[in-house]
Amino acid sequence: MKVINESFVVEYDVKNITVVQVRKEGIVEGKKYGNEIQMRSTNLIEIDDDSLGSIYKEEILILKLIAESDELSELNKFFNQRLSSQNLSFKAKGNLAKGGSKGIYEVTAIETAKQLMQRLQEPKRLDTKKQHN
Repeated sequence: MKVINESFVVEYDVKNITVVQVRKEGIVEGKKYGNEIQMRSTNLIEIDDDSLGSIYKEEILILKLIAESDELSELNKFFNQRLSSQNLSFKAKGNLAKGGSKGIYEVTAIETAKQLMQRLQEPKRLDTKKQHN
């Protein structure tokens, strides 16, 4: 995905990835899909209802990251090992969430899966500036 004109930014703070899936390119019901890594994260919301008591609602975010077919195996292994097991979080820029039916929202990230992997592999920078009083 390439942003031509950026007048606003939607940034998702993705935490606690629960599922990482590979989707290979293909055609489903006449619609063409490309290779992608999908990550699922869920918010659980408690709603107080006067007559029913507590009601729980799930909001599911499916983050889609575009990938090349020859990278799918490496990316799948990386994200499944690193994100799912260690519960790492990251920020991702993407489009406005689509869907919402049954609480499932889909977002396509601006970064590719490979770019996100490379960013997560970078050592974290420490702020070494001294504060002056």
